[in-house]
Amino acid sequence: MAGVYVQFPSVYKLKKNKGLALSSYKSDNPTHLNLKKDKEVMILERGDNYSWAENAKGKKGWVPSTMLRITEVPAALEDVCDMQLRVTVNLEGQVNFLNFDNFTAEPQPMFSSKQCVSLNEVHWDEKLNITLQNKSNYLARAELDTKDIKKFVTSGVFSGSFNLKLKGLAVASCKLNFRCSTSLELLMQEVDFEEMKSINHKEKNLDLLPGEVVTYSGDAQGSVMNVCLEGTLYLTNHRLFFTSVSRFSSLFNVTLLAIDSLENTQVAMKIITKDLRNMEFKFYEQNILRTFLENLYKANGLSFCFSHYSAVNALHEHGWDVYSPYREFTRIGVLDDTEFRVSEINSDYQVCESYPSCLVFPSSVSDKQLKKVAKFRSKARLPTLTWYKETVGLYRSSQPLVGFFSSRCKEDEDFMLKAGIQFIIDARPKVNARANKIAGRGFEHSSYYSSCKIIFANMHNIHKVNASYQGLLRLYDKDDDFYLSLHNSKWLHYLKSMLVSGKMAADFMTYEQGSVLVHCSDGWDRTPQITCIAQLLVEPFYRTYHGFQVLICKDWLSFGHKFRERCFGTDICPVFVQFLDGVHQILSQFPNEFQFSEDYLIFLADSVYSGTYGTFMSDNEKDSQELRDRTRSVWSIEKQEFFNSGFQPSSNPVLPLKTNMMHLKLWRYFTRWQVL
Repeated sequence: MAGVYVQFPSVYKLKKNKGLALSSYKSDNPTHLNLKKDKEVMILERGDNYSWAENAKGKKGWVPSTMLRITEVPAALEDVCDMQLRVTVNLEGQVNFLNFDNFTAEPQPMFSSKQCVSLNEVHWDEKLNITLQNKSNYLARAELDTKDIKKFVTSGVFSGSFNLKLKGLAVASCKLNFRCSTSLELLMQEVDFEEMKSINHKEKNLDLLPGEVVTYSGDAQGSVMNVCLEGTLYLTNHRLFFTSVSRFSSLFNVTLLAIDSLENTQVAMKIITKDLRNMEFKFYEQNILRTFLENLYKANGLSFCFSHYSAVNALHEHGWDVYSPYREFTRIGVLDDTEFRVSEINSDYQVCESYPSCLVFPSSVSDKQLKKVAKFRSKARLPTLTWYKETVGLYRSSQPLVGFFSSRCKEDEDFMLKAGIQFIIDARPKVNARANKIAGRGFEHSSYYSSCKIIFANMHNIHKVNASYQGLLRLYDKDDDFYLSLHNSKWLHYLKSMLVSGKMAADFMTYEQGSVLVHCSDGWDRTPQITCIAQLLVEPFYRTYHGFQVLICKDWLSFGHKFRERCFGTDICPVFVQFLDGVHQILSQFPNEFQFSEDYLIFLADSVYSGTYGTFMSDNEKDSQELRDRTRSVWSIEKQEFFNSGFQPSSNPVLPLKTNMMHLKLWRYFTRWQVL
């Protein structure tokens, strides 16, 4: 064990990645960048499949990496002279910052600093992580094994230097000087210790994630629920977090994407979060409040997942491979059954952009018929198989386009016969489904679908669910009765509707031995809630740790639940969180039937708003392709507390779920902030 003092006297040879278009590229996707052959672009972020590029006019967008010849070029003087470089040094939770205050242009652009940091109790089996940033933006990183420093010490040399190359979104070289002591006494004759102390006294032990950088900090008094603390508030490119001597400091930590509303009361900053916290920060100086608000309004938490991935350097990211449609449909026996086939009609998402490329249909239905059925369904989300056992299938789709005059499509009606669908569960209240006919949509007419029984599940739309979710904030209001506020929010009532609908589908498949079609309006909100609850009740595999991941990948991510829109867009609604609450209710009734724990459900709910993983950052499978090699997957995170130690599945594969209100309870996800 030793104390090590580190200094970065210079950063130089800053380079950027330049791309030359090998051929012309044109895309209708507004997030892509159109290019002509031999045109040059600057590469802002580089991935195996796509790179984020900027053309000469300042327009940014995605370009296929295979269409670019990418080379490193020295950064122009005008690009670097205004940089505000900072190095973050992280060693097993000891986080320190160094600012580069001086810039010289000759003989080559170079940033220099006289500041230094101290690292205490260094064990020689640790790695020193070095991150270079410009203002709040991650640029590059490097890693130094402390064993390399130990080699100097064992030979009797207690100081030395290394030349490091930092790589990431940019490329740079830097010099690292070190001086170490085998005891914790100071050996700082060449360094101004007071300067070092002023740098580190607040920031030396921050628990930052890779790629996370502090942009602003200030002393504040924070209050959340019934906890009030004094400490220091930090703003990073990922979150707000609070440090104090109290063990409750973590209650104030909130990611930027989890902030629902922000209010300036002139004397304080009030924040309501998407995970139902109502917090307030008071500052001792008005200019600190003003600067915090200015930085928060400009902050963009959507980009952190890219910086985090680059800083982690996740070369062996396995989470994206958790789900394979061919592997899953083979597991349930569909691909070995001549009654079904995989169709290529959506192989490049040309029929339905929000559907997966791999779709399974009855073999007797031709692609020509499928295309006509797609035209008769909202957003072209035609009926397709999601689960199958023996002779019973579970299908999903969007609403039919019957319109006010109850138009019909014989190909759609024929599909129901060939698929053997006996029950159609329309998730909406019937009055809402009728109202949709005015807009050219609607529901299946019983006289045209005579072989099917049509049931309306009376599940309310995203606007009512979101209002219900917001109503849960009143649970913590001291002036309101807790149980009355819970009743008035209608959260458990809406939750019951979801569970009843899922159980209905499961019962039809189990006891009636009938295939079921589930849809709502567009088939990406209430539909996956019902299909997944049903599959959890009838399929033990989906109650395992890996199986639950497969289920979410299949029915939520692959089939196009609009995570980005529902979590960070204009139509925000906690549809997925409501589903996880439903899973919690089932887990509570059958605790031995699930391999994963309630803690894992809470982790997934938090991950939706964290902005750390690319898993929940897109609206469909097509868009997620651009994230696979540039972000981490939430499925790569595995902790002991995610597993249920009491997992002992019974021999009965079907769970007899009880859906009466007396069997439902408020999830710990909503009450965990009430600590006193």
